[in-house]
Amino acid sequence: MAVVVAWNPAKLRKLSHTDGLRFLHRAGVRLTGSAKQKCPVDTGRLRASITYTVDALNLSLRYGSNVHYAIHQEVGTSRMAGKHYLENALREQKPLLMKEWTAT
Repeated sequence: MAVVVAWNPAKLRKLSHTDGLRFLHRAGVRLTGSAKQKCPVDTGRLRASITYTVDALNLSLRYGSNVHYAIHQEVGTSRMAGKHYLENALREQKPLLMKEWTAT
């Protein structure tokens, strides 16, 4: 992926490995959905490229895009401000995911 946000909540180690993986996959679906809603759309290529991967060994989640201009849309350039669609998706979803997690 060209631009990636990684999330590895330390509290996952308190869950069983299977429950941790299940949680990360649910989180990946929610985070990519939120990022797709927030990303700028011209042709739809950037939106379609947003995906996630779960590292089962380290219980971590990575999501982002492999489109070459994704980094410019995320952080900006000297000519335009960044949209921070990946970062904002995590900022928005993290409290909801943590609340969901503690309810289980």
